[in-house]
Amino acid sequence: MSVKVPNGQLAGLIDAWTGKLAYDPSGLKSPLLVVRGEWDTLNTESDAASLLAAATSSPEKRYVKVAEATHLMLLEENRHNLYCATNDFLLGK
Repeated sequence: MSVKVPNGQLAGLIDAWTGKLAYDPSGLKSPLLVVRGEWDTLNTESDAASLLAAATSSPEKRYVKVAEATHLMLLEENRHNLYCATNDFLLGK
């Protein structure tokens, strides 16, 4: 028995970490919400700031940092802060 696992996602992550994104953030023309966990070590504060700065065509940009959360915040105790931030953004609050 064998399992094949494509490495496309991993290759995309490695490219992103070296500054080669699969898309041009300046082409984003919709509102942009970036939610990051305070303890997220995969995506840094600098990563979030760079994305927001590069999204020059976005009419609205919002950054929310969820306290005491990691990259997997949707599975953690403070996940409701993620849900609230997303809901508020979608409702225009």
